[in-house]
Amino acid sequence: CTMNDVALAMNPILIGIAGPGGAGKDTVGSILEEFNFAHISASDMLRAEMKASGVDKSSQDRRGQNHFANACRAKHGGHYFVKTAFEAALAAAHENNSLQRPQLGVSGIYTVTEVHYFLKHLAGTLIYVDASPDLRFARLTHRADGRRDHMSRTDFEKAEVRESTGVSDND
Repeated sequence: CTMNDVALAMNPILIGIAGPGGAGKDTVGSILEEFNFAHISASDMLRAEMKASGVDKSSQDRRGQNHFANACRAKHGGHYFVKTAFEAALAAAHENNSLQRPQLGVSGIYTVTEVHYFLKHLAGTLIYVDASPDLRFARLTHRADGRRDHMSRTDFEKAEVRESTGVSDND
């Protein structure tokens, strides 16, 4: 009996939020919080894991995050961040109110493997969030929380291809 088996026996309401960088996934997660969902961002978990692993702050940009995430997925399985985020969201929901059916939101679902794991093994509802490339580029380079992805428009476009196709630009 795994943690997922126990968690799924609790029959949580589970919403996954997928989409490209800067599309508004965490904004949707924040809206879910207003409806008493425990929201965990897989991207925040990635950044925390990078920090805990001693990755230099200068390597924590979008490209560095992508490389680190792929290394973790190779080591732990392609579903690693979604599974870990689900478990963290479940723990947060349990701490907040163990008497109600858990309501969980997991944002930062990026890869096909993560989507497959989420739908097949967690049986949640998946929302895909998107915005125009111009809006996403503006958001990524001027985030309200102070984090900024320092990149040119050309670098943004290369990252879009790399992240949506898995094809490297020989970095």
